[in-house]
Amino acid sequence: MKRWTCGFGMAVMVGCLVSSVARADLLVAGFETTDTPSYQVSEQLHHAGGEPYTWNWSGDNIGVISSDAAAVHTGAQGLDATRSTTANSQLWWTRPGAFTAAQSGRLSWSLAVRATGWANSPDSLLEIAASDSLVDDFGGNGSRSAWLTLRGTGNLYGWNGSGAESELASGLDLTQWLVIRMEIDLDQSTYDVFLNNSQVGSDLNFYGSGVSSVASLQFKEYNNGQSSGGVYLDDVNLSVVPEPGLLPMALLGSAAFWLVNRKRIRNA
Repeated sequence: MKRWTCGFGMAVMVGCLVSSVARADLLVAGFETTDTPSYQVSEQLHHAGGEPYTWNWSGDNIGVISSDAAAVHTGAQGLDATRSTTANSQLWWTRPGAFTAAQSGRLSWSLAVRATGWANSPDSLLEIAASDSLVDDFGGNGSRSAWLTLRGTGNLYGWNGSGAESELASGLDLTQWLVIRMEIDLDQSTYDVFLNNSQVGSDLNFYGSGVSSVASLQFKEYNNGQSSGGVYLDDVNLSVVPEPGLLPMALLGSAAFWLVNRKRIRNA
């Protein structure tokens, strides 16, 4: 019985180590009541959760927290960022202090998105970008590192430097949920792109040549001049990716701890 307890304790400890070393969340926004801050149905995004607010918005039809099935990828709630009156662009971003700005290392940024009512046009689009901006504003293009654009033609593009967009995927059904992930390397100034867990972009260069940090997440949606349509957004997560050597070191340390205590139990 003592040996089983020790082995069970070892399994629990290793599991905890793997979980803690594997990732460190900087921002989690599932737009749920259980999030911090807590998001409530019908709240406008820029007021969701109360002060200090996580998000800000620019545009006439401010996105709202919704429990409608169309807006939910997982959980019970999501963000309804559809328009009803304006034909102009809608922009939203994380405010300064929403998460601790990352200055080095590797980050993983994932999200789920689907469009509704978009025209089959390159001018129906959603820009998704990481920025080094530390002010409560959308920030200029030069502040961006990883930058993707989803277009109404069913294409996903990523900027490889500031020269031109690279097509990463085509023929997408934008009315279905797309899970997008960017692995951002701040030390190498590059990023990889994954779509529905399949890699579609590798070692793309940051758009802004002098950008070396991530302090804000930015979104910009436009629907070809139409005053309807938009996107639903859910499961936004930004986390730190550990150095490759940390996990083996943690497991080695935990194994040594287990062996020492196993001997103690046998001798008891």
